[in-house]
Amino acid sequence: MNISQMETFVWIATLKNFNAVAHRLNVTQPGISARIAGLENELGTKLLIRHNKRVALTSHGRRFLRYAQDVLRLTDDLRAEREVVDKPVPMLRLGIVGTLAFGFLPGFLNQMAEKFPYAEIDIIVDSAVNIQKHLSNREIDAAFINGMIYETDIRAFHLGEIELKWIASPKLVKSKKKYTVSDVIKNRIISFEEGTHVNLELRRLLKTYDTRPPCMIGCSSVGILIELVNEGYGIGTLPELTVRRQLESGEIVVVNAPLRLPTFDVFVCYAMDSPSKNGISMAEMARSFAASILDA
Repeated sequence: MNISQMETFVWIATLKNFNAVAHRLNVTQPGISARIAGLENELGTKLLIRHNKRVALTSHGRRFLRYAQDVLRLTDDLRAEREVVDKPVPMLRLGIVGTLAFGFLPGFLNQMAEKFPYAEIDIIVDSAVNIQKHLSNREIDAAFINGMIYETDIRAFHLGEIELKWIASPKLVKSKKKYTVSDVIKNRIISFEEGTHVNLELRRLLKTYDTRPPCMIGCSSVGILIELVNEGYGIGTLPELTVRRQLESGEIVVVNAPLRLPTFDVFVCYAMDSPSKNGISMAEMARSFAASILDA
């Protein structure tokens, strides 16, 4: 007894005609008859009654039909499982700056999971400078950064822009509705580490005011920066996107201050000379996804 015999029997039970089954399975009619005869001999009972050109099932045939259908269904399930197991699992490697990782990454990964349900994903969260190095060395497929990478074989898609905001714990701001420049600078200012573009722009901005130098706290981890702000250690600078959850829960508030912080363009970059198409696939998905959460 084999799968082809069962498949033939189920089709005869469905179509009730040997010629139609022979055409369906691309087998000669004698071949169809031989399969059924072999099945009946092995089971030791008649399964079909042939009358002219029509076919009917015997009582044994009707009982056997249920078993044959179950076997074919399980066989299809096993074949589908084998196709999934044998199919190469893609490895998607992406690098992303911390300011984007918190607000952008979860939703984007959900979208990626729909297109690559069995993919393995490797994520590097680092500074823009280090993410650029990873892409230049082809250690990642796509880079999500603020600023572009100017290399011959690197292509960049503009995703939108993000504006830094002054953020603080409600217990630090208390009932104050509007901050002056002096109110801001008398607090510790928590931002990215010295040497980063954000830190440099922030120092340049504060230098334009004739006030004493602020107490700057540089931090390379966005998560720690958020925690310091949440604990009331000082006033921070981050995009609303990055602290959306904390803003919605009331853990953090946006400070209304006259010091307008810089806005940064956000790009997704990939290597055009990569043999893998994963980079451009992620870039195209990111362009669609970013339109809903970034200021394009």
